[in-house]
Amino acid sequence: MAAADGVQAEFFQLVKESAAAAKAEREAAGHPPHPADAASYRGVRRHYGKYGAEMRDPLDSERAWLGTYATAEEAAYAYDIAARVMQGKKARPNFPIAPPVPGDDDDAVADIVVRYFAELRHARLEQAEKRAAQQAAAGAAAAAAAAANVPVPVPAPAAPEAPPAQIHQLAPDLDLFQWHQAPVSSAWWWELPGAAAPGGEYFDELPPGPSTADDGN
Repeated sequence: MAAADGVQAEFFQLVKESAAAAKAEREAAGHPPHPADAASYRGVRRHYGKYGAEMRDPLDSERAWLGTYATAEEAAYAYDIAARVMQGKKARPNFPIAPPVPGDDDDAVADIVVRYFAELRHARLEQAEKRAAQQAAAGAAAAAAAAANVPVPVPAPAAPEAPPAQIHQLAPDLDLFQWHQAPVSSAWWWELPGAAAPGGEYFDELPPGPSTADDGN
């Protein structure tokens, strides 16, 4: 039987002594031994070469582990002892007659079983809180990682102005020196052939500009 302390040790010792007393009574009465296979008992299964006992906790329907025992009969008595205390009249024990208990003190047996289940419930609660804390920490870490990888929006670059060489290709007659000297606010772009004027008109050729041939006349 697995090593234990506290109320677990009390429960396991109670099962061991009760199973041994029941077996002795059966042998003294000349009754045949109980089946040795786990399939013959409720709440018993093979567990690493031994026999484990378990039942549903009536409080929350979670599995309550009742220990590991050397024989299937001992495990069956562990189930019966716990079921009779925790389920009362709804219990469906493996044996119709309850096993003898130390000192014939049923109240002491009930106290051990109740404290054992209280310890099991407390352990389950601690495990649930630990899992919840781990999940919360994992969610916070994932959120922080996602926030760190969010790209910073970069404004689109402004469209570059056409360089003078391109302007000269569009309008060979346009004086580049005058274009360079024009104020920044000058709307030179609409004076190009085929460009739209502010009023919506289009020019097929450059508008007439000042003539240098009349200079000095």
